[in-house]
Amino acid sequence: RVKAEKMGVKADDIFRTLQANLGSIYVNDFNKFDRTYQVRVQAQGRFRADPGIILRLEVPGREEGPGLPRKRVPL
Repeated sequence: RVKAEKMGVKADDIFRTLQANLGSIYVNDFNKFDRTYQVRVQAQGRFRADPGIILRLEVPGREEGPGLPRKRVPL
């Protein structure tokens, strides 16, 4: 957490990235045909099974300025 903060990365962004790519993460619900469905984000199984994928993951870094995209930081 301390290193992430020094690099301008939010710990929550790291946890969400890992969860979405190695497990699944709840996004929201939607209704269709009088039923409620959960929407979850999950990487394909072949990517979740490869521990080396962590080396290719990136998270958003600190903002460079108003209106500019956040720089990507490798995990």
